[in-house]
Amino acid sequence: MQKLLVCAAVLSASLTPLATAQTQNAQPQYATYKNARFGYSLQYPTFLAPQPEAQNGDGRRFLSRDGKTILTVFGRHNAFDRTLRAEHAKALADWRKDGAKVTYSRVGKGYFALSGYVGGNIFYEKTLMKRDQFHTFFYEYPRAQKKVMDAPVNRSFASFR
Repeated sequence: MQKLLVCAAVLSASLTPLATAQTQNAQPQYATYKNARFGYSLQYPTFLAPQPEAQNGDGRRFLSRDGKTILTVFGRHNAFDRTLRAEHAKALADWRKDGAKVTYSRVGKGYFALSGYVGGNIFYEKTLMKRDQFHTFFYEYPRAQKKVMDAPVNRSFASFR
């Protein structure tokens, strides 16, 4: 939750109603969000409504109709000159500080990924390191939505550039 609060200060959190609700039986449709300031992009399920982009242009939030499923994506400069492994260690510590049980942690070539449980929710984070920037997205959603969210999380992970 701490991570959400930090990002909430940066990104707008107003709710936008969805035109249609996602059901467990329907295949999700996808759209692509491209960030002009940092140059990253990712595909997201259209059952998550895009909120206004942050004033500084670093990212955006996407919310389900009930506000319980949240996708946050943002870029930032590597102001502290951290390595990818150091940024991974900080993200891991931040999630644990928020009471998260991390069940998956991997550092790959140019990225890291984390997932697990925080409160009654599942979280999933991926961070890319490009030049002097970090590009991050994370999902947080109720455990009961796991079946619905598996495909969108995997699609966002694979499309994040």
